[in-house]
Amino acid sequence: KDPARIAWSFCKAVRLLLLISCPVYLGMAATAGPLVETLFGAKWRDMAPFVTILALAMPFMTLQVMFAPVSNALGRPGTTARVAAVGAVLMPVAFLIGIRFGAIGLAWAWLCGFPILTLMTARLAGAPMGLRLIDLMRAAARGLGCSVLMAGAVLAIDRLLPPFSPAIRLGILVPVGGIAFLAALTLCARGTLMELVALIIRRAPPVQAPA
Repeated sequence: KDPARIAWSFCKAVRLLLLISCPVYLGMAATAGPLVETLFGAKWRDMAPFVTILALAMPFMTLQVMFAPVSNALGRPGTTARVAAVGAVLMPVAFLIGIRFGAIGLAWAWLCGFPILTLMTARLAGAPMGLRLIDLMRAAARGLGCSVLMAGAVLAIDRLLPPFSPAIRLGILVPVGGIAFLAALTLCARGTLMELVALIIRRAPPVQAPA
């Protein structure tokens, strides 16, 4: 098993997965207010900050859980066990600190703890597959960076909107986010966009000719 090829394949998977998931998570963070009110009603609007914080943590969680299947496939279940042990210590400590500030403190503990756990996972599980941290950061940078630009555009437009109902605000902000993300990809990561389009086209079922 060639470590260089394994690391290259892993980085490619990271790049494509975060390209799909990051705009969803950061879009949820940017539209948490109208999203919560539209789905659950005005009485749940106080949950919006929790949605924002947890959505910001999800890209790190998505990246972190990708390591276990690869480690197991390489015949290194001990690495997965060590990562799990680190998480079993790190996250409870983060929660014990966060609970002092109430429920919002627990959400912040999740956001602060998971990037650290992801970094430690990359060090423990990435070394056996020949993965360098700088390569992982480069693979994640395009999807995450374009999603940050998209979220910034959504927040800016949201500030300019009149006091519409939450559903109308959400109906405006979602397409704005989609357009902003595609624009950011076109300007900053056109090659990755073409790679994603090629993947979707390749996996699309063939059109059956009429009999």
